[in-house]
Amino acid sequence: MGETETNTAVFEAPQIRQQEPAKVNCDPQACWPIPDAESVHSLSAEDGLGMIRAILFGEQVAELKRKQDSLEQTIHASIQSLSDTVHDQLNHLSTEISQFNEKLLHEIKQRESGGQLLQGHLDKHGQLLHELGEKLSAGDHELATLISDESEQLNQRIAELRQYLLEQVSEKADRKMMAAILNGMARELFDGEGDPS
Repeated sequence: MGETETNTAVFEAPQIRQQEPAKVNCDPQACWPIPDAESVHSLSAEDGLGMIRAILFGEQVAELKRKQDSLEQTIHASIQSLSDTVHDQLNHLSTEISQFNEKLLHEIKQRESGGQLLQGHLDKHGQLLHELGEKLSAGDHELATLISDESEQLNQRIAELRQYLLEQVSEKADRKMMAAILNGMARELFDGEGDPS
């Protein structure tokens, strides 16, 4: 049931001629049951305020929750995609190092009598291996940094969304407005009971 229909059902409750069990016209998590005249009398100010807040802001809170869930899923997917990409690059780099090492070992076996020439090659290859190792280490550090940054952005966006929700509820659920609505409901209830028809 939409928000407009729910509001109408709540304000028409005092006109019920006979006491009937409260009826739920929708999902209990999405709206409040229609109260009978006796239950309206017994409602405390806090209960009435909670009922009105649920009627006015239930759908908005649900929408913000859906947006938050969608944002979390999007950022999680982005982090996962980034992690997969960097992981593939690191695997490719590791394969290159292994192939280069195999080539080096093969060259060593072929040039055991190479002397100084072989030593020069070994030094050169050792330097290349060292550089490749540094690239691999830098790739791991870059992945960790990117994941950390994405996580911080996710936490910041969630905090902003929660703050926005609190501000929206605070602005629209003014206590004076709630008191006026409750007074109006009480007057309609008394008027309905005083009507002989």
